[in-house]
Amino acid sequence: MAENSIREQILTAQRTALLQLQWARTVKRGRPDFNQLSSIPNTQFPFISVTGSLPAAQPKRDTRQAYAAYTKFISTLRTDIIIYDVIYDNDRYDEIVSSRADDVWAKVYEDPSFGNLCLSCFVEPEPVVGVWIPYLAFKLVVVTTYHHGTGGI
Repeated sequence: MAENSIREQILTAQRTALLQLQWARTVKRGRPDFNQLSSIPNTQFPFISVTGSLPAAQPKRDTRQAYAAYTKFISTLRTDIIIYDVIYDNDRYDEIVSSRADDVWAKVYEDPSFGNLCLSCFVEPEPVVGVWIPYLAFKLVVVTTYHHGTGGI
């Protein structure tokens, strides 16, 4: 992937937006496995993982002629936003999930175009919350559509 592709610019803008959350201690690209997670100091939690999929492109023609070359694409990019936290009180984990998810939701919809990079954006919460004491994890998927040409994604 090109470092300055529209996909990379969107993922960087999403990470930058999430860094503005007051409770977020760490926001990184990539997804830690359990061994990596257990080696992260508790002071780095809540930890947010930002991982983008490859975009699904819909080709568009500049003209109505059937033989014209594709020159524009409308792509859909799905970004997994996974929030990891350390819980000390198992009775409060649902409250923590609700609060963190609400904050991420509000931050994404604060600028759904991510600085005019996207045509549209919406958030899909995943229904499953993972709890394995002392950790919890849940995922929100940010689905963005954007326009680009044939020069890259």
